[in-house]
Amino acid sequence: MTVKSQIQAVDMMDYLRAGRLNGLINAFRSDESFEILKSGADSVWLSGEIVTLTFAYDRHSVHVSFSRSGEYLFDSVDFETGPGLSESADLLFADTPGDMEKLLAAGLFDAERFDLQDEVVYLLSNAATVHYAINQKEARLCKIAGTCISLRETHDYLKRLAGSPIV
Repeated sequence: MTVKSQIQAVDMMDYLRAGRLNGLINAFRSDESFEILKSGADSVWLSGEIVTLTFAYDRHSVHVSFSRSGEYLFDSVDFETGPGLSESADLLFADTPGDMEKLLAAGLFDAERFDLQDEVVYLLSNAATVHYAINQKEARLCKIAGTCISLRETHDYLKRLAGSPIV
């Protein structure tokens, strides 16, 4: 199975529980050549010391970032938004903040909500974040960012963005 197929097969709930793709994708856990991983990507971006592989799908794209030497760093999933788009994407587990609140109420995740100027962000206990873009008073899922920095650092950053004092 190709890396792109492995990523496409990941359930978003499993991704959120894990906080990162590297524990869910065999190719990221093995000694598979970084060159082979890069060759399976739809695009490869180099920014300073970070190499980002992008895997494009019908209604979303997955970005996986590595050091130049191939060390796994972080990942994210970007979703297309707009009228009728999110409803047709099978992988969307919580299309709106209301859907996310239901998952939280059911005890499936532990998260803190941050209301920012143009988005609503949920910070999960594993430091992954779920982002909802606010567009004309409606918020839709636009991004899931896997764990990149510590929970505390992410929390403090989101509090600053929300205009709350950091305690």
